[in-house]
Amino acid sequence: MKMKQQYVMAGICLGALAFAAPAQAAGRVAGYQYAVFKDSEAPLEDNVIHYVPCYPQNDCKELATKLTAELRQAQVNLTRARLTLEKPVEAWTLFTQLDQQFLPQITDKKGYKTTTTQKKGVFSFYCPTQTCLVYSFGTVRDRFNYWVTVAKSRKRWDLGPGRGFIEDKPEKLGN
Repeated sequence: MKMKQQYVMAGICLGALAFAAPAQAAGRVAGYQYAVFKDSEAPLEDNVIHYVPCYPQNDCKELATKLTAELRQAQVNLTRARLTLEKPVEAWTLFTQLDQQFLPQITDKKGYKTTTTQKKGVFSFYCPTQTCLVYSFGTVRDRFNYWVTVAKSRKRWDLGPGRGFIEDKPEKLGN
């Protein structure tokens, strides 16, 4: 009888430990990637989405803050160049090439993976931690879109205008 009580107590203790331990809420992240124009929405099909798991593997907040700051500065420079007509070509070129600057900072992170958007811009991937840093770049109708966000696992996470850095090609640059 005493042995049975010890097993019961051990089971209760292990159960309590499992319940008290913080769970890594891993799971699927799914969504829709698109750009919005005056006349319609345009899904980004066959577009690459890069992602890395966050804590404890990577410090996503720091990386997201760094990339976001660089994107904001590039947008300010592009806006300034458009308004003053000083070097709009250079500012536009810099903005459109940020992808080449950002990818090495993301691809060297532990757990780095990619997925591709499907028909109508739908995407899905498994995030092994509670959150994943998501980065993507896409072009639709001369509109350049960057997305840098920390997505929660087990949530729908659309990549649209509300979560992106979006700029249209300046008209003076032509085709």
